Amino acid sequence: MTTVSGTPVNMKCHESLCYVAAGSSVIAVDLRTMQNVVTAAVHRPEIRSFAAVTSKYLLCTGGYDDSCDAMAVDGCRIATATYDTLRFRDFNNATRPAIKLEND
Repeated sequence: MTTVSGTPVNMKCHESLCYVAAGSSVIAVDLRTMQNVVTAAVHRPEIRSFAAVTSKYLLCTGGYDDSCDAMAVDGCRIATATYDTLRFRDFNNATRPAIKLEND
């Protein structure tokens, strides 16, 4: 079972994942195992708004200063944005695996 800390702000579900915004973070919970699988966003000191288009892997959070932090995922490409910075990462040609297999 997974617990979240802080005051719940919003929750969006898509397929087997449920994104929960509470306190200063957004976590993804696998509904099949009820375990936290990833911290999808962090907005210090506290998230005050949360919106998501989960079918498009787009998350947006807002804090006290009303700026919006957003993250979009397309396969192995990730874009993150704040009110003054845009970052793009393409992991299609990554040479290290994201997980270590038991045989390795």
